[in-house]
Amino acid sequence: MMTDRVEIGDAFGTALLEELEHGNAFEVAERDDGFVGVHPIARYFAEYSDWPELEKVAIDSASGRVLDLGAGAGRATLTLQQRNQSVLAVYNSPLAVQVCRRRGVQNIVLGTIFDLPPQQETFDSVLMLGGNLGFLQGPSTARAFLIAAASVTSPSARIFGISTDPYLSLNPTHLAYYKRNFESGRVGGQMRLRIRHGIRATVWFDLWLLSVPDLQQVVANTDWNLGAVQRDGARYLATLTRC
Repeated sequence: MMTDRVEIGDAFGTALLEELEHGNAFEVAERDDGFVGVHPIARYFAEYSDWPELEKVAIDSASGRVLDLGAGAGRATLTLQQRNQSVLAVYNSPLAVQVCRRRGVQNIVLGTIFDLPPQQETFDSVLMLGGNLGFLQGPSTARAFLIAAASVTSPSARIFGISTDPYLSLNPTHLAYYKRNFESGRVGGQMRLRIRHGIRATVWFDLWLLSVPDLQQVVANTDWNLGAVQRDGARYLATLTRC
């Protein structure tokens, strides 16, 4: 009798490393309702010219010293390095950090915003591309994140974050999932996920697809204001500014 065997580990970083060395790798995201999404992982290696327009707007707006959160394979950091901007990449995958360094990323920290070493200078811009606003995880952790972001940024700093409004989905499976979340006391777009690669899987984690009203509610009574919001269908670029 065969049984499922899952090895807990750095599945996302493993997929990035496979793409770097061999190409044609995939990102497999498993949701806690059994839904599985599969996407080519090459998007994390894309050149600036192939980026979605909202991401180009975000990085073109990033000024001063930049913090690239959720750096993936380092595409944003490498673009900023080519522009001679000061940038620090951050990601919580050891193998992703290895991939970034092999691709030429000069400054990178393993971890999250909560793991940053003491900085001599503050950051003027924070990038959360590729849907990385989702790393706010949920209302309580989002506020902790915004406090941490304020502690390492300048008084005029801006956060440029990409997300997707979950309630604009036309997929009945996703809408049923968001409804289930509401009924269980969670935020509708708060997904429970893990990344798979072969038999390897990450631990389960929360990824929050925020609507703009969700984001407005989160930043209320924090050191941040919600500024411009630019949309492309369900996806949007939000700019948060320091109060």
